Amino acid sequence: MGRTVKTDALNTVYTAEQYGLGSVYLEPSEEVAANGSGVSSAVTFSLLKGDREWVFIKATSAIKVGDVVVQTSGAPFEGAPVAGSEAKRATLLGVADHAIAASSYGWVIRKGVGVIRCDASGGGKSVTQNAPLVTDATAGECKNASGTIIADAVIGLALEANGDTLADFAQAYIDIG
Repeated sequence: MGRTVKTDALNTVYTAEQYGLGSVYLEPSEEVAANGSGVSSAVTFSLLKGDREWVFIKATSAIKVGDVVVQTSGAPFEGAPVAGSEAKRATLLGVADHAIAASSYGWVIRKGVGVIRCDASGGGKSVTQNAPLVTDATAGECKNASGTIIADAVIGLALEANGDTLADFAQAYIDIG
């Protein structure tokens, strides 16, 4: 599979299909470290290292920063925030590093270190460091895998507990796709 050549920022949101849906971009590690995360420009996410793989999608509904995005229609690479616990990894598109408006286009991370939204209900820590992550019933969010871990539902590994760097978020190794 070829890699897409890009000259504009990965957080650019488009109103038209600027790249082919499903296009893949490999962000080199030096750019990952330099670019940080679109989740917050006021916070230093010190664990963002290594290459990241992004995929170009169309949002069928509004996507927030840090949302886990699921395939939503019969058309490939169209998605919205996932709203189900332990969604199968094969149904997911990636994690949004920036907001993407409904009916707009943008890039989501499908592999590498990123910042992900966590279940923060009840004010507790739903994500702990070194825990396997799965999707949560709250739209777009993730949580620790619990009980018998279903391998095809694990979407990554928490590198910190939620809220350690930024409230309701955690840095994580993401592996979707």
